[in-house]
Amino acid sequence: MSSENINENNIIETDNKKLNIQSVPENEEQNNEIPEKENQTTETGLKQNSKMIIMILSIVSLIFLILSLIFIILYATKDDDDKKTKYKIKEQSVTSTSGQNIYGKVYLPKKKNSNTVILCHGFGGTHEDMVDYAEYLAEYGYVTYIFDFRGGSPNSKSDGETYEMTPLTEKQDLSDVYEFLVKQDYTTKGKIYLIGNSQGGFVSTLYAADNKDNIAGLLLLFPALVIPENMRNEFSNLDEVPDRIDNYLGIMTIGKAYVESVYNIDAYEYLKGYDKQVIILHGIEDFLVPYTSSVRACQNYGTTCRVILYEGGDHGLNPEVPRKKSLQDTLHFFNDLIDGVF
Repeated sequence: MSSENINENNIIETDNKKLNIQSVPENEEQNNEIPEKENQTTETGLKQNSKMIIMILSIVSLIFLILSLIFIILYATKDDDDKKTKYKIKEQSVTSTSGQNIYGKVYLPKKKNSNTVILCHGFGGTHEDMVDYAEYLAEYGYVTYIFDFRGGSPNSKSDGETYEMTPLTEKQDLSDVYEFLVKQDYTTKGKIYLIGNSQGGFVSTLYAADNKDNIAGLLLLFPALVIPENMRNEFSNLDEVPDRIDNYLGIMTIGKAYVESVYNIDAYEYLKGYDKQVIILHGIEDFLVPYTSSVRACQNYGTTCRVILYEGGDHGLNPEVPRKKSLQDTLHFFNDLIDGVF
């Protein structure tokens, strides 16, 4: 290599690029190794400290989130809890006009709001089916009364046989219950409300239409207003109806009188006799009584009615979510009626 190609600064030109070549003394290379190790140790310490700080911040954030949720839950329910009251339950049966016993229970709140709600169970059911509604309303000051229709179930605590029961005998039972309750010192006339479940909803509809002055407000839970239509579809005329129908709906035996009592009733026209506030609660997944039946009923009631449909709710408003929501909507309905904001 000629000296002409090397300049004093040790720069070699190749491919139009300048490469700077410098020689490093041996002792300087050894001295540079120490800071490099120190830097690695420092970086490792910083990383560990950063992880520790992030972990602490995450724990603090989680604790803060949990405390915030607890505060929100307590604050959100405080107003409702303040309104709750204790109640006592008393067995209180009624003697029907036919002299038979109608078994019932009354829930008496410690702090009553002077309003009473009668609750009617469905086909093949008992008063136990309405306990959660009775308890829930009683907690907020409503006197509630649940009972067994005569012959309404094989498990009924009231008198009567299932094959003797009809929707009209149940309507009479409801009338007897009303006449008993209106005379009690814990009840105020003009402030008695009605809840009906399934067939109990159908019966409540009939009673309210014929006795609108007795009932201040009507709440129907998936009312079985399709009963008369179902009977007409099942039997083309009354001569086809046997004296007894065993295991009807897989539940119990009913008699020919059951079919005869409803065969000529148009429930959707009948209900128009009641012109006060009505709310209907119905599950969209109800395959026993289609929710469209309640929509039709509400249309016939007119502007005094509204219907709430629950996604996932079956005949009974199960599972738990729609059932719980229906309890809340029930309370809001009666509270709104009392406050005049329905």
